[in-house]
Amino acid sequence: MKTKIILILQVILLLLSPFSSKADEQDAEKVIPLHMVFNANERNNRNLILNPIECCYYGSMNLIRTIVCNNLGKVIIEINNTTTGENWNYIFDSSSESIVTLPISSTDGLYNITYTTESGCIYAGTLIIE
Repeated sequence: MKTKIILILQVILLLLSPFSSKADEQDAEKVIPLHMVFNANERNNRNLILNPIECCYYGSMNLIRTIVCNNLGKVIIEINNTTTGENWNYIFDSSSESIVTLPISSTDGLYNITYTTESGCIYAGTLIIE
């Protein structure tokens, strides 16, 4: 009898665990890996280049936070939800601000994020919201 109760409790916990982890995932910071698509400085193409932009998504607030580690001048941020066709465009000057928080919709889909620096370098990443 005791083992049946323990078994039933384990099954209930297993069934409830996906719901609780989904809520935890929405509250947590999700790092969006970025990669360089184009390097306007040809001499740097052969060298290991550290990514000067960090990007994170906060699901509970529907925000994308961008941190620019170096002065890249004006940076254009383009966010595109390829599922719904929604687009957001932002321009900021990284010499005066290094952290930018951008609101996006909570619509499920595949989001392409592109950063274009003043020097012409392009960084891109992808975010999937489910």
